[in-house]
Amino acid sequence: MADTYVVTGALMTCTFGMAPSSLIVNPSRTCFLSNMQRGNIMDFTPMVNIMPFGMCSSMANPTVAAATSAAMGVLTPMPCIPAITAPWMPGKMQVMVQGQPALTRTCQNLCMWGGQITFTTDGQMPSPPPIIVPPLDISVSLPTPNRPFPASQRSKMTEEEQQQYDNDIAQASKSGDTEQFMADSLSRTAADYASQGQTAKAATASQAAQNYSSRAAGKQSDAIGEVNSKYI
Repeated sequence: MADTYVVTGALMTCTFGMAPSSLIVNPSRTCFLSNMQRGNIMDFTPMVNIMPFGMCSSMANPTVAAATSAAMGVLTPMPCIPAITAPWMPGKMQVMVQGQPALTRTCQNLCMWGGQITFTTDGQMPSPPPIIVPPLDISVSLPTPNRPFPASQRSKMTEEEQQQYDNDIAQASKSGDTEQFMADSLSRTAADYASQGQTAKAATASQAAQNYSSRAAGKQSDAIGEVNSKYI
């Protein structure tokens, strides 16, 4: 697969994580690609750029080791709190994004607990196609209004068209499921921290959960809007 530039929203996995996570590019970033903020190798800060990967199963993680020991040696995953201390590597040295090498899909990072973090998507919009390295740096506006589907329009459909519309809406309603999964996981993590009296970490996890939940709702709204626009 050809290498591509990474933008905010790109999905990542960790070899010891139990759920995917989405990259959050520095919100002050003013460099865009396909109407999305472009990443650079410095977007690696835990709980800011890189959010938890669900539950961690690395025995190098002290919390996992302690829980596993308490469970008489049965591996017991614990909530993931990324422990990353270095920039993404290798980056696209020939292309600078606000003074730092551009982040590409082949970049990798390592967690202190041994997890290898890689990208599974580049975050670019599915249409137009991803821009291959080296790209033309363009900005594309793809509005997807979510306006109500008129009942009068539905009444003009054939039974087959109505069934197809319902199927498309059902599929669109699943958009943002990954983000909502992360929101639910982070909410549980926040509750665990709160019960332990770690209010700062609880607040951070809670805010991250709200961010993911908002993104999930936005994705679902946009997807339903696209379906409606096809049939109007």
